[in-house]
Amino acid sequence: MIDLYSSPSPNGRKISIMLEELNVDFNPILINLDKKEQFSEEFCKISPANKIPVIVDNDNNQTVFESGAILLYLAQKYNKFLNKDKYWEIIQWVFFQMAFSIVREHTLLQLVRFRFNIFSPLVLNDGKCREPDLGVDSDKVG
Repeated sequence: MIDLYSSPSPNGRKISIMLEELNVDFNPILINLDKKEQFSEEFCKISPANKIPVIVDNDNNQTVFESGAILLYLAQKYNKFLNKDKYWEIIQWVFFQMAFSIVREHTLLQLVRFRFNIFSPLVLNDGKCREPDLGVDSDKVG
């Protein structure tokens, strides 16, 4: 059984759609982003960047985070959607989609963060969540 830690967002939905297309039973676990559950100590242990989605494959105790990596993991595990003859074409489109959405979302996120002085905690090497020190005087931003 696969545990899917996610929320109703485009990246989260990608994985539930993939699992349904594979006809795989999974256990959906809602991570409430509004309540900042992604910064809980428990979630930090499986998602170093405090991002959804994350899967835990209980068949082999494998944890995978980042939606592109999860899609590739599931396709390989269940031997579906990876065509040997078009493997690199498939891979490049997965990476294209990941890069394109990240740039778009990152730009918007940075605008919101700096305009409204909203900064998210980060996880450092010791596994603890902390507010980042960006060296920005928040009184001068905005």
